[in-house]
Amino acid sequence: MFRPTSRLLYRASALSSRHYDAVVVGAGIVGMTTAHELASAGLSVCVVDRHSHVAAETSWVSSGQLEPVRVDHLQEYSDPAALGLKGIFNIVTGFPRWTLNYVLYELKTRLSPATSRAMTADIQEMGRSSLAAAHDYAEKLGDKMPNNSFRFGKSSITSSCEFPFDPTDESILQKTAETGEDVVTFRDHEIATGSPSDFCEALEKDLKEMGADFRYNCDFLGMEEGERSMVTSDGSVRGDKFVFCTGIATDRFFPLLPMWGIIREYEFKSKTKGLFGTDDVCVNTLPAPKPGQQSYVVVVEHEGKRMLRLGGGAEVSATEPPISAFEAILDRVGGHGEPVRDWIGCRAVSPDGAPVIGLLPGTSSCYVNCGQSFWGWTLSFGSARVLADHLARGKPIPDTFDPSRFVFSEGETGEAAPLQRTISLQ
Repeated sequence: MFRPTSRLLYRASALSSRHYDAVVVGAGIVGMTTAHELASAGLSVCVVDRHSHVAAETSWVSSGQLEPVRVDHLQEYSDPAALGLKGIFNIVTGFPRWTLNYVLYELKTRLSPATSRAMTADIQEMGRSSLAAAHDYAEKLGDKMPNNSFRFGKSSITSSCEFPFDPTDESILQKTAETGEDVVTFRDHEIATGSPSDFCEALEKDLKEMGADFRYNCDFLGMEEGERSMVTSDGSVRGDKFVFCTGIATDRFFPLLPMWGIIREYEFKSKTKGLFGTDDVCVNTLPAPKPGQQSYVVVVEHEGKRMLRLGGGAEVSATEPPISAFEAILDRVGGHGEPVRDWIGCRAVSPDGAPVIGLLPGTSSCYVNCGQSFWGWTLSFGSARVLADHLARGKPIPDTFDPSRFVFSEGETGEAAPLQRTISLQ
């Protein structure tokens, strides 16, 4: 699976003789929570990322909604039929490994329906664990979290409304649907919201205080010395365990499906703390999306500013689509003022829609924690604890998350092409 890489790629000045208990590849929300859990368990940790700072990719624009009650078996996100004939064609022709594993999973669940139920139960337990972990983080980090952006409350759902839709219009609270029901309803369960990028920065600060090291602008190139050393573009890093939390880039090891999405961000000028003027309304999900589409609006706090984010979209492709591919979604919501930026990126969807956590087959020291699909923020806390408990305390990982459930083939170890971009509109 891993190919030795020429030492000519090294920069001699970057070589390090320090040996770590765990090396975490990827400084997004999953990688940072994993590193923090490992360090909290007493392990020496080094975090490696190809960018110049934490949360440089998907975590930078995540909606930051931790809502474990809604988390279940995620197979609906990996169902090719939901994407229509074009989606099915793109999957079968462009992602044969993913297709093979999806078909095998379908056969397995038909022969043993309990497989799907067990996976649902394990994911829901991870969601509950994530919310408990979020409370622990909030208490531990305290004022290290900028602008108190990590908070708990309730969310809302819009059953019907007219478009374009302005989520800052408080008069919507008084509207009723044709059925007589309120257009906006509030969920009773608790969720946690925040800025994943701010949270990653807080974890970075705390990790450094615990003695963890960080290597930025550092591309993973391969393994050597019997998997005791990881080769990077900035030298080698030695460790006992190597944990890959790199989202879609982990497709070099096992099949993931690139499901493209779009974020449009507006400056939020309303004085209200949440949508519709209440602290508890943190997120709003729009009704009845078309097949392969979804939409939500959320107010996020980042670096002292309040931003309104519209998210949605689902298109399968090996290359990024143009922004125009999402015009149908963008037109569904009327924003507040002119947009500040657009973002196009991938959601890594596993063949069965469930996370992939554990030892990579054919290796003795390389682990993965990824494949959270559309639930990265929600499942990052819980999946980090599952893996840390396994590596630091020897606790078993649920079989439903085991990477060996897929058919593997040798993956590429060279630098992966960027699969996302941010466009400034100002």
